[in-house]
Formats: sequence, C-alpha cells, structure tokens
Amino acid sequence: MQNNEDGSVTLTKQEFAKLNKAYQALYEIIGRMPSFLGDYLESKNDYLNIEKWQCLLSGKKFNRKDYE
Repeated sequence: MQNNEDGSVTLTKQEFAKLNKAYQALYEIIGRMPSFLGDYLESKNDYLNIEKWQCLLSGKKFNRKDYE
C-alpha cells in the first residue's frame, strides 16, 4: 500500500484482491442476518454507499434508482 501526498492510497492488485475478498465475505455474512442492514445505519446514504461498493467490487453496475 502506498500513501500519496493528497491523502489517497494506492493498492497493489494483490492488496486490492485481498481487500475485495474480505469485503465480499463480510457483506455476505451481514446479508444473512434476519434484519435489514439499513436498520443499523444512520442514513439511507450510508446504506447506499455499502450497496454501491458491493456492486462495484463484484463487477456489477450500481444504479441508485434500483434502491428507491
């Protein structure tokens, strides 16, 4: 992982793959809960950000309208 002067971080392909695998596993575990994930977040926007990254990391397109 490389920290950039502007505050951003650059991951290697291997680091990104590990992060993606961990995120997908966590998302899957949380998704099996009997309650709605959005109930645990402060705003709908927080929920939509989680859904957006789940889509993007799994190679799918994200459309906010699908969640309204």
